[in-house]
Amino acid sequence: MTNISINLMDPSWWFTGLFFYAVTFFIKKTMQYVPFWVRTYFRKQTARRLLKIKRMRNNYLAVNYEIGKTNSYFILFILVCCLFLFWLISGPLNQVAKSSKLALLILSSPLYVIEILWLLQDAFTKDLIERSHRLRMMQRVR
Repeated sequence: MTNISINLMDPSWWFTGLFFYAVTFFIKKTMQYVPFWVRTYFRKQTARRLLKIKRMRNNYLAVNYEIGKTNSYFILFILVCCLFLFWLISGPLNQVAKSSKLALLILSSPLYVIEILWLLQDAFTKDLIERSHRLRMMQRVR
């Protein structure tokens, strides 16, 4: 009985008992709304992308410009890959790789960023070309 009264007077006992329960309760309540937020975010992104495509699909110069941007990102990605491969073979990056894998990942992060930019631009350009082709086919039918 004395242990119970001591525990009730101890704030650390209350913290360990109630804090984690409260945290799990709030996480559970917020997780109910997360799928809704994620779904609305992706719908907004898709709507923005389709609106951008709709504005550009009639303009052949804009379509060619997007194709040029995609090719430029690809060339930049290849050049950065070659640069990092040269650094890895020649020594400076090789020494960092031997000492720390985390430092190697941080130093090679521009490579990943450029690759993601290129892949996003490539997907956008493919959708733009596909939708502009559909538009031309519909105009021929009429």
